[in-house]
Amino acid sequence: FFTTRNLFFHIIGKGGYKTRTIENETGCAVGISQVGQVNTFPMYITIRPMPSWQGEGRVDMVKAREMVEDSLLEFVECDGARARLLYELALSLDGASHLQRLESGEVQQRSHKTKEVVWMKLLDLPVINFEYNLRVQHEAECSVEFFHGSIYMPAELCRPFALICGKCSERVVEATKLVANSIHECQQRVQDAPPNSHNEIESRHVSTKGSDKPSILQGSGSDQSESQSSRKRKSPSENESLSDPRKSSKAGDQNSEQNVVATYILAVPLWVMQNCTNDNDLYEHLAGEGNGRHGHKLRRIFSETNCSLKFLHYNSNEGEPLVITIESENETRAVRRAKQMIEESLLEFIDDESSEGRLLYELAITSEGSYDVHQTKNGFVRQESHTEHGLVWMKLLELPSVELKGKLTPHGTFLLKHDLQEELTNGADCSIEVYGFGDNIPMLCDPYVLISGKRKDEVDDVAARVAAKLLKHQERCRCKFLN
Repeated sequence: FFTTRNLFFHIIGKGGYKTRTIENETGCAVGISQVGQVNTFPMYITIRPMPSWQGEGRVDMVKAREMVEDSLLEFVECDGARARLLYELALSLDGASHLQRLESGEVQQRSHKTKEVVWMKLLDLPVINFEYNLRVQHEAECSVEFFHGSIYMPAELCRPFALICGKCSERVVEATKLVANSIHECQQRVQDAPPNSHNEIESRHVSTKGSDKPSILQGSGSDQSESQSSRKRKSPSENESLSDPRKSSKAGDQNSEQNVVATYILAVPLWVMQNCTNDNDLYEHLAGEGNGRHGHKLRRIFSETNCSLKFLHYNSNEGEPLVITIESENETRAVRRAKQMIEESLLEFIDDESSEGRLLYELAITSEGSYDVHQTKNGFVRQESHTEHGLVWMKLLELPSVELKGKLTPHGTFLLKHDLQEELTNGADCSIEVYGFGDNIPMLCDPYVLISGKRKDEVDDVAARVAAKLLKHQERCRCKFLN
């Protein structure tokens, strides 16, 4: 979460608009404490009725709590972490609440999937030395979800866990005992197994159907063993896709393509290469300390996502953009995490805050592959924000320039005026960032304007108004759009 201050500003919204919305709609005030220290947890959030509230209807503390929870869920992008967050929030509730809680730890809370209130119980999973797979049969009375491994539960957010949910508290208690016993048996089998036989541990099939004696069925047969073996995570030294791009195998590529679920291809803009002193500087930065596939950054990407990476045109002297292909045999969430890690490394490499927005935009707008980044034909993309946590819609506009004494000077300082920005946004939750003047002059790329926000229609409207202002200025001036 970087710091609690990041989370604090996300909860209150830009200029405090989120907390004001809660006050206006529910008649409740939101207080937040333990803010400002790095990784200071827990952060305490207090919701109190406002005695002087003059709004319609009565004070609604349930809605206020849910609105705060929804804001927290936006901040946490991993589905598994969201599920755990909702459980722990309900478990830690203090004060008046309509949600019930049992002494054994079962709580009532909204489901992270359906948003309906259910009974739930969380069990921490043991950290053991192999990628086990617990197959769960979802029945009408209870559901069991396992969040484990780097794909399903990023280690930097929370511990792996199982979540048992149902409409009846008694059934959830019964199912919890069943799942806990199954986890314990699985752990014992791993501990008792020979050092090199961890891949032979069978998958467990858990049924939570209501009956006198809920059953645990152990899978068997060669098909399951082979499936489990195929999911075993390879070390970087075993995976040729992570090797030096000069040593790729066509046969290996053909075999890997048969199992690929999602791909993402990104091309690094040529202007990024200006930060290269030596031919392979960018590739070596992305690989990390070490040599080729042994670079610590590539090892970390592979360890956390199980994605394979392929590089093309890694030599800056080739005059071609570096092309990086991400492939996953698991799911698109793994591709997104690998994509984020590469983008973070690229932002480190350019070391220019004023060029960050353009880099993320150009990476998304030129990307290809089955992983959908939501591009539109008129230049809008949904991409990671460089100024706040999470995905936003964004559109980049070029600034017009005029040539003076052989040097291009951008025009558009009028866009920095606060009154004009308010007019252009017209109440929309969008930001207009202008890079080309004062302390915000890009050192590597051309000057630009970046419009971003959570809603595409609002970004579309604001971008159209900004473009109209730039065109109107250009008509009265001798400046020109270069691109």
